[in-house]
Amino acid sequence: MGRFVKNPQATQGQTLEIPSVTTANRPAGQNGQIIFNLTTSTYQVYNGSQWYNVSEASREKTLVIDKFQGDGSTTVFGGGKGNVSPLNDFTNVIDFFIFSTIGDAINFGDLTVKSRQMAACSSPTRGVFAGGYNPTRINNIEFITFTSTGNAQDFGDLTVARSSFGGGSNATRGLFASGFDSPTNYNIIDYIEIATAGNAIDFGDTLQTGIHNTGTACSQTRALFAGGYLSPSPSSNIISYATISTTGDAADFGDLTVAGSVGNDGATSDVNGGIQ
Repeated sequence: MGRFVKNPQATQGQTLEIPSVTTANRPAGQNGQIIFNLTTSTYQVYNGSQWYNVSEASREKTLVIDKFQGDGSTTVFGGGKGNVSPLNDFTNVIDFFIFSTIGDAINFGDLTVKSRQMAACSSPTRGVFAGGYNPTRINNIEFITFTSTGNAQDFGDLTVARSSFGGGSNATRGLFASGFDSPTNYNIIDYIEIATAGNAIDFGDTLQTGIHNTGTACSQTRALFAGGYLSPSPSSNIISYATISTTGDAADFGDLTVAGSVGNDGATSDVNGGIQ
């Protein structure tokens, strides 16, 4: 999440200068590029494989450029803790990668709080990080905007401060499930509307109880909550699900082939907030 010069934006009263070239002199093209073709007198956009006409200049006097909505090309990782002394050496660094380009991570900015074991979710325009601990559990929710690098901003608070939980979204609504604040394991599900900053709201409960480190995955309609760690008992193999557009407790979906748990620091991407 985060790009270099990805998307020009103009506010009301401003203009953008579109490059003018002939058909013979058109560039090779990158997805989303816009030109004015002097040969055909048309605006043209490159769709990833070819140039195509947007409008004829004689009939279209205003070209409307849609703002960047995320193209699934980048991902970010935020927070964490090193494995060397001091043991509580937490970080607030946010790094980003471009999937199509091999290379080292690039600094995006900083989280508002140094922490680890957060949950994360995203829309095509925002990435959201929630919870974590350093060394006590945190209820912060913060967000970054894909269109420009920079530090995270305050979004709101979780219903309960916790770490070691899962996050996911359907591009509009984000869910955060399970969690841990020693000695308590939580099976609660919080939700947020990603476009609107504010405190999380209770969604319901997962089917799994007394666990943390539950894996979360989302489609455009459903969220799945899989496995989890039960201390000191074995891990859970339960998979439960909820319909993201509603609220209520999760229902049984099935079982994992092997009981297990998932634990990670905050990571999310500008993929469209869920598997299509």
